[in-house]
Amino acid sequence: FCSNRTASHLKQDTPKMKKIPTVLTVLFLLGLVSTGDSLAADRLPDIFTLPGDRAFVPEGSSVQRNLASASKELARLSTSFEKCHSKGVRNVAKGKPHKLESCLGRAQARFESKLRTIENKGDGLPGCANFRQMALAIGLDRQSLNAQQYCASPAGAMVDGPILY
Repeated sequence: FCSNRTASHLKQDTPKMKKIPTVLTVLFLLGLVSTGDSLAADRLPDIFTLPGDRAFVPEGSSVQRNLASASKELARLSTSFEKCHSKGVRNVAKGKPHKLESCLGRAQARFESKLRTIENKGDGLPGCANFRQMALAIGLDRQSLNAQQYCASPAGAMVDGPILY
């Protein structure tokens, strides 16, 4: 703190400064000001979920950081799954073994390792956040998307007809 003010100037400011903690305390109690360390345990807006679902702002910044890290790892897993499938299809097109299981296994093992690290960090993850179940859903979704992505037969015609949505 650099200032040209003397101690006598600081003493003159003291009566005005006494009101600030009182105002902040009232605002904090009303929930209008946060300490920064813990986030309000409030519902997230509906845009974050499907209709009828509920999601809440995590209590505590360490949980929020862990959730963000776990979500980032889930996104990486999704990208890895896509790369494994693309590489497997390329291999099949070249007449080589697809090696899909080993590629997906390595991606899943990396995800598991990162997730365990996150779970053991700070306050961990909320019990209701099942990232392993989300990883399974991403894997199944990728397989479902393959039928749409690789729908054309070698002759250029649709294998089972056009997909109608």
